[in-house]
Parts: sequence; C-alpha cells; structure tokens
Amino acid sequence: AANLNTKIGGENMQASLFSKNWRAPQPRFTLNLQGEKLDAWNLFALTDAQGDSRSSGANVVRAVSEPGPYRVPFDVDVTFELNSIVWRSATLKQARGSFFIRDSELILENLDADFAAGRLRAGARLDLGQQGFSYTVELVGRKLDMHQSISALWPGFSGTLSGRGDLEMNLSGAGTQRLRARQNLSGTLRLSLEQGS
Repeated sequence: AANLNTKIGGENMQASLFSKNWRAPQPRFTLNLQGEKLDAWNLFALTDAQGDSRSSGANVVRAVSEPGPYRVPFDVDVTFELNSIVWRSATLKQARGSFFIRDSELILENLDADFAAGRLRAGARLDLGQQGFSYTVELVGRKLDMHQSISALWPGFSGTLSGRGDLEMNLSGAGTQRLRARQNLSGTLRLSLEQGS
C-alpha cells in the first residue's frame, strides 16, 4: 500500500493505493481519494472543432480530432470522498461515491452528494475504447430547491421554476467536441414539484 499526495484537475488530493497483483499482465488496483475540491469542468470540458473551448478568444486554426480509442492496461476500483465537486456553476457538496475501470470502460457506480438544498445521486458509464468515447448518465435529485437546481444546471432557463421538487434525468451521447456532442446527445428529463411553480 502507498499513501500519496497528488493533484487531479489542479486540486490537491490524498490517495491511498493498493494492489495484490501489480506485476500481472492486467493488474488490479484499489484506490481511495480524499480532497477538498474537484473542478470537474476543468478536467472534462468539451472542446471546439477549432481548439479549446476555454481559450480566451485566440484564433486557433489547428483542427482537433476526437481522442481514443484507448486500451487501459489495468483495472481499478476507486472510492472517493470530496468536500465539493464543481461543474461550471453547479456545486455538489459532501460528495461520496465509487467507480471502477474494467476493459477500458469507466463505470460510476454511485455518487451521492448535497445539491441545491436537497440530495443528488448519479451513475454513469464512459467507454474509452471508442474514438470520441460514448457515455450514459443517470441523475436523481430529491427535495431540491428548483430555482437553485435550474440556475446551476441550465443557466439559460434560470428563473423558470421555483419551489421544491424532484428531478430525474437520463442522458446518452458520444464525442468530446462540442458540435459532435450536441449532435449525438439524447435523453429524458422529468421534473415533479411538491410546492412551487
């Protein structure tokens, strides 16, 4: 076992890493991550066809191809405890969960966190073995402040709902470039209000 201090997405993390068969052709590792914050937007933000979506307006002419396919030469089981996970304007607090990688596929088994004065659970699947990857995401929110939720997840619709309620969302898609991701994205969204409008 090894205890490490590392950076993920520019944020400091404490990691505990263990493996019984690290010399095997396809070794398996067990990893526990703990940290104050993970900026997932900086880690996973989409790119534009002409360059990085987070560039400061520079005229970049280099074409960007979709990443992958990748073969991950190991398996890993990960548990994590983070005080906050940030995705653009959405912040998940007291986040706990686990994911694993098998056969070049990353599967988020569970993510449980405080969000918008309620509770959010999530699961996801990311196939690294395809060029551009493919993914599915499931979100379930309970007892959420709907104004906070909509403002954080879909800023363009801020102010359209108020009160408290539940949210269920399923998404699937492929691509890391913004245009391709929009072309391939599909899903369903269900909102139910307990009180509000």
